[in-house]
Amino acid sequence: MIAALLLPFRAALGLNYQPYCNHATRVYHIALAMHNMDAIATEKLAIACAFHDLGIWTANTWDYLQPSEELCAAYLRQNGKAHWEEEILQMIHQHHKLLPYAGPHQPMVELFRKADLVDFSQGIVRFSCSKQCYRQLVIDHPYLGFHGILMRQFIHHMKQRPWNPFPMLKL
Repeated sequence: MIAALLLPFRAALGLNYQPYCNHATRVYHIALAMHNMDAIATEKLAIACAFHDLGIWTANTWDYLQPSEELCAAYLRQNGKAHWEEEILQMIHQHHKLLPYAGPHQPMVELFRKADLVDFSQGIVRFSCSKQCYRQLVIDHPYLGFHGILMRQFIHHMKQRPWNPFPMLKL
């Protein structure tokens, strides 16, 4: 499902399509490994995973949360799922929160935040995702230089806005 959601953005992602798709897919499976959920929650998770970092490429910015949220909101409205907007956008908006999230839609927002952190840390932080599970996810959906891609984006951003190195982070 994630690959299908990302297909319309393949041109914008360019060579980063597969590395990003793999990252989104790993985050999805990490969250599923950490918590059982029904079909509706699983679909919401897949949508959040597909869109959460997309603004890096579609808006060509390191301050990508709002562009990612806008793309997701447009998708939800176009597909008759606008009633999911608040929850999924909160998942995207809070996914780089440094401290645990407490607020509306807390269970899914916090699960998504943790799952993304597991993958961003390359499994160093695992919460309840086992080492074996994460290793298998990396075999099935390899990094393909994803973390290096993010590092290059970060360096590019730092050259332009050194006073705001991590605009997406929240306490």
